[in-house]
Amino acid sequence: MSPNTPQDWLNLARERAADADAIYKQRPDSIAVVYMAGYAIECSLKALLQKQGIPFPQSGREGHNLKGLWQSCRLSLSDLKDQKGCKTFLSKIGIPIYAMKLVFKWHQD
Repeated sequence: MSPNTPQDWLNLARERAADADAIYKQRPDSIAVVYMAGYAIECSLKALLQKQGIPFPQSGREGHNLKGLWQSCRLSLSDLKDQKGCKTFLSKIGIPIYAMKLVFKWHQD
C-alpha cells in the first residue's frame, strides 16, 4: 500500500532507516546500506513536501531524485555542511547522520 499522509511517509522512512542501520552493523561496506538510506531520505523528503502542500513526482526517475526532492523542500545542499541543521533534520526522522552523508556522497561520485 502506498503512503497517503506525511505520517505514512515518515513511518516508511523510519522503517528503511532502521533497515539501513541493521545492514550497516552487519555489513558496513554493503551497497544495500546506501540504497536503504537513500530510500529513507526519499520518503522523509516526500513527507515534508506533502506536509507543506508541495506536489512531488509519484513515479518515474524524478520521484527518486534526492537532489531534486531536497531542493523542492526549499532546502539547499549546503545545508548538509551545517552539522547542527543536518543533525536536527535527521534526528527528527530517525536517519543516522552517516547514512545521509553516505547517500549524498554516493550521488556526487
